[in-house]
Amino acid sequence: MDTEFITSILLENATQNVNLMQNIHFQISLSLAYLYFISSLNLDQGGVSIVEMLFCTSLVALVGSGDHPQMSPRRLQIKNTKSVFLLERNYDMRTYIPYFDT
Repeated sequence: MDTEFITSILLENATQNVNLMQNIHFQISLSLAYLYFISSLNLDQGGVSIVEMLFCTSLVALVGSGDHPQMSPRRLQIKNTKSVFLLERNYDMRTYIPYFDT
């Protein structure tokens, strides 16, 4: 991917999250898109506020930034970067998560 293109994307969009993974890969969440390993840029899916990779696997967890209906901040998506979405879960604001005091 062209370095000048990546730089222009980073300058034009608000960077929300940068992760260094396993000291060899990294990913960047932008207000309009996300860069994953700087090898695949997905501009059509909307903004992502959190991107996390599961250890050294191809599984990535995505949480939307809310600027696009498909990328709600209450939606967790698990993506296999080698294929398609594996799991998608919507969370309601009224969801109760019990607190257990041990």
